[in-house]
Amino acid sequence: MEAAEYDRNYALERDYWFFRGMRRILHALAARWTRAPEGRPARILDVGCGTGILLGELAPRGRTVGADRSPLALGYCRLRGHRELVRCDAGALPFRARCFDLVVANGLIEHLDEDAGFAAELARVLAPGGRALVVTSAGPGLWTDHDRANHHRRRYRRSELEAVLRSGGLELLQLSFVNLAILPAVWAVARLEALRRPGRRVPRRKLPRVPPVVNAVLYALLAAESWLLRRSNLPFGVSLVAVAGAREGA
Repeated sequence: MEAAEYDRNYALERDYWFFRGMRRILHALAARWTRAPEGRPARILDVGCGTGILLGELAPRGRTVGADRSPLALGYCRLRGHRELVRCDAGALPFRARCFDLVVANGLIEHLDEDAGFAAELARVLAPGGRALVVTSAGPGLWTDHDRANHHRRRYRRSELEAVLRSGGLELLQLSFVNLAILPAVWAVARLEALRRPGRRVPRRKLPRVPPVVNAVLYALLAAESWLLRRSNLPFGVSLVAVAGAREGA
């Protein structure tokens, strides 16, 4: 991610509908699928932790560790007061096997060249009964300049993400599309951009500011999705969320 994007994320993440709503979805899935271990605090890893806002929200669930390859990201984490931070590549996590009860990878796997290797690392560091929560971009047909600007390697079909996670030794507990409300708009942008010559434009990240009332409505739609995900899966959306545990013997 470009340095300017960390600045913008840090300024927007607390209240912007997309960031806030996706964090609410993560919390809903954590509440559905995770249980605190007996006799000790849960050990939680946020890999690709960015500027650290999710780390603070996960803290009531246990002891949190943030990991990111960007020194800029970790610097922002320190501004938020986080101290247990590690600079590393996602494909080579510097932690012993079976040491985390919850691992969150929010908007990370689509950036990686070796996504199957990352899935194997998730399986390796998960403690027995632990859970991995993975959020990523859905639908190759929804590829836009936003993906190029964010240095994405791919957008996933549902079956592709499932195959990657299983190949790494993870067992899927839930896999769903999310962020359904903006699907028509993103699809339209993708089709319009496909009609233009990609080499003639500079990719820009599309994260438009919206009026407060629109921000509130879009957040409410994601909050509704978080409620639905406690009970079922969504058939379409701009993003995918997966909950997985390490497969026995993997």
